[in-house]
Amino acid sequence: MNNRELEGKIKSAVEKAAPDMWERLERDIGYGKGDTITLSDSKRKSKWLGVISGLAAALVLIAAGVFGIVNYNRADEKIVSTVAIEVNPEIILSLNTYNVVLKAEADNEDGKKIIEKTNLEGLQLDLALDSVVASMVKEGYLSDKSNTMLLSVKNDDSVKEKALYYEVMDNATRAMDSENFNGCAVVQRLSLSNEKEVQALAERHNISRGKADFIYLFYKSVKATEDELAKLSVNDLNLIFESDYNHEKYKDSGDITYSGKSSDKKYIGLDKLKEIVFKNADAEEKYVRRFDADFDVEDGIMVYEVDFVFGSTKYEYEVNAISGEILKKETKEYKESEYGAESSKPQLNFITGEDALKIALEDAGIKRSDATDIDAEIDSDDPIKHIDIEFTAGGYDYEYEIASDGRILNRKKELSD
Repeated sequence: MNNRELEGKIKSAVEKAAPDMWERLERDIGYGKGDTITLSDSKRKSKWLGVISGLAAALVLIAAGVFGIVNYNRADEKIVSTVAIEVNPEIILSLNTYNVVLKAEADNEDGKKIIEKTNLEGLQLDLALDSVVASMVKEGYLSDKSNTMLLSVKNDDSVKEKALYYEVMDNATRAMDSENFNGCAVVQRLSLSNEKEVQALAERHNISRGKADFIYLFYKSVKATEDELAKLSVNDLNLIFESDYNHEKYKDSGDITYSGKSSDKKYIGLDKLKEIVFKNADAEEKYVRRFDADFDVEDGIMVYEVDFVFGSTKYEYEVNAISGEILKKETKEYKESEYGAESSKPQLNFITGEDALKIALEDAGIKRSDATDIDAEIDSDDPIKHIDIEFTAGGYDYEYEIASDGRILNRKKELSD
């Protein structure tokens, strides 16, 4: 709390604690500001004795209010909570029971730079987070290519810790918004049930306890090793975490929450990724099914793990997230039953009869309104499962065989009888 804020609080307290003395006089003795008071000797003493007593009581209230405000930050010098902030700079804020910062420490050199540029001790937590976010944005630690903050809270009282957990999320989100910064805040409660394992992970890789806790949450469900994850930035870690299909489950646990999305702007992006793999597979996007792309790490490089189905083939790719180079490719026969299909009846993997008809009409250059005697039938007896399309238009009969991935396998056109 700076001097200006302190002066404002004192002024407010004084104004609230002490009513205007003239109003008090007018109420007690019937005279107001500007009136002339004439009293006999006998009345003067008794009248003013009561007024002076009242004013003395008001002054005591003022003194007590001012003393309380001045000593507000020192009301409890005991550290009861900590909030660790990590982007690349690592900062730990130690708080008293009023969430006033008693101590601000840096865990690395970048953190020291932020501490030197901010005066965090004595600030209320919300003001401290405002200052930290503003400084990190200004210094470029938070940017459009790396926009994620990891905040880890700890308090031995689980109820108070939960309250702090939500307060930190609200304050961090508001602080980013006030900087007009499209950021991502990840807030977690430090694990107690796995404390030994997490601490060991932190020590093995010389990383913060908060980062170790975050990695421990999901590292078993990704291909990357502990060592590879430990070397990543908070932003890249959260890109991988967001890719984990279980991440919503973790959010529901009440031990981690987040707002916004981590930036992937330093990588090729989903549109370019699709262009690369679909071209390699000679696949049309509109006929691709079960597409999925997740971030992971391979040999220290951020990669996209991609899989999709086209026709009767399942494709799996590993693509360098920066260069777009295809690092691995695998294909195998696609079996619908492996992916939860419940019907035993012959089914097309992708397109419907209506889709197949549209493809045939476009190929023939015929408008739908000009076609008659339309028929569409699934042919599952042929080695290549397809849809047989027949229609008549302009005095001709048309026959098409459309594969389930949309390819035209055969076409025939002859004069109508």
